[in-house]
Amino acid sequence: MEEAKQKMLTENMRDRLKEKTLSKNKETTEVAGDRELPFEPAEKEGGTHNSQNEQNIFLFKGKSSNVFNIRINYPPNEDEKEDIKRLNTEDIFPDDIAAPDILDDERCEHGNSFSPKVTAANLESRNVIIHHTQTTKDSRNGNLQLMFLRTEGELCACRKYFTGENKHLLRVSPIMEKNSRDYRPVHFVSYYYLFQYHQTLMSGGTSQNAFANAGQKLNTMLDQGQAVDKRILKKAYEIFIHALNYDIEKAWGCSKCPKELEKGEQESMFHGVLEVHIADGINMGRFNLNINLPIIVNQK
Repeated sequence: MEEAKQKMLTENMRDRLKEKTLSKNKETTEVAGDRELPFEPAEKEGGTHNSQNEQNIFLFKGKSSNVFNIRINYPPNEDEKEDIKRLNTEDIFPDDIAAPDILDDERCEHGNSFSPKVTAANLESRNVIIHHTQTTKDSRNGNLQLMFLRTEGELCACRKYFTGENKHLLRVSPIMEKNSRDYRPVHFVSYYYLFQYHQTLMSGGTSQNAFANAGQKLNTMLDQGQAVDKRILKKAYEIFIHALNYDIEKAWGCSKCPKELEKGEQESMFHGVLEVHIADGINMGRFNLNINLPIIVNQK
């Protein structure tokens, strides 16, 4: 009898301690007033999605980090190559204004057209930072200002922001429509830098840190260039790799190398055609069609 009574008292004490602990935990996790806790990340299109800011790239991962839906042709055609290299030789913002272009008959989601007029009220940031392989003009050494566009007559609150695509720059900073400060740094990385790193990675497996460190050391030796933010560069390449409109045949193929026979074709149909074998731009040899054996032309 005494044993049963002791057991009941022990169980009652355990229950009271459990209720006390739960009550204490509840008090410490309550939020005062109407303050909202952060949204829990959820998976969306292969990346991590956070609905607090749809255009904050640092809240996304993978394909979803390309919040501005940028498309980059790889490899670029000859005209694109020349435009990309302009950053090395000239000031791509001669008026010290970085503003978006208006496409033909482009309108906002409400059907209103955008106004090309920019005033002080269109200022997004006075602190524009361009990451490139060498010194380039931005807000660190000039008066470059970042502008957005409003709709004609401000019929709605829609805005068009500069993403850098028309100047072959990749924006790596979010858009902050609320509580935006005009001295907030807005980062861009040049396509030139990204293409150079991509080619180095594909050919030699160079890490981003090694590539950035080598570039900084070279710039220091030559007394040129600007400091780079590796966190920005890492995010830029993440966006870049998912934004590529990749033409594999054009990127890695060779017009001089022999092609596979198509349906209905035979080797005998190409008698007398000189087939040149190329690897990494080095002529590795050729076929002597008289004896059908490869003769190595270049030993090195």
